[in-house]
Amino acid sequence: STGQEAVPKDEYGNELVGLDEKNRKITVGNDAFYTWISEIYTHLDKYEGYQISITGFIFKDPETMQSNEFSPARLMMSCCVADLMPVGFICQYDAAPDLEDNIWVTVTGTVVKGEYMGEPEPQIAVTEISPADEVEGYIYP
Repeated sequence: STGQEAVPKDEYGNELVGLDEKNRKITVGNDAFYTWISEIYTHLDKYEGYQISITGFIFKDPETMQSNEFSPARLMMSCCVADLMPVGFICQYDAAPDLEDNIWVTVTGTVVKGEYMGEPEPQIAVTEISPADEVEGYIYP
């Protein structure tokens, strides 16, 4: 053994920084936010049951989310500032109505298979929420 472990990569060859397969944990770093969103959406069955930790701002959309749901989101820019949109996993959390919109938090929980408009989607069953510093900048797909 050379002491160098192979770093897992997603289907595009990006390193999956923050993956601990042995302990079934994912720590989503600020620079890997979009990589992990894409990876888990693409391979939900592989990551279901993993513990995940992710940082974003509290985003709630009463038109598409239940009262016990929110997303730790980041703003994604696909073209220009005018098209900024929040991106993140839906979180199931009984105290979601008490969370203040737009505050920055780190969410820890378990990746579960939820459903959105009849389609399976990754969601997070929250076990812990802690305050976090704001992450400057946007994410790009």
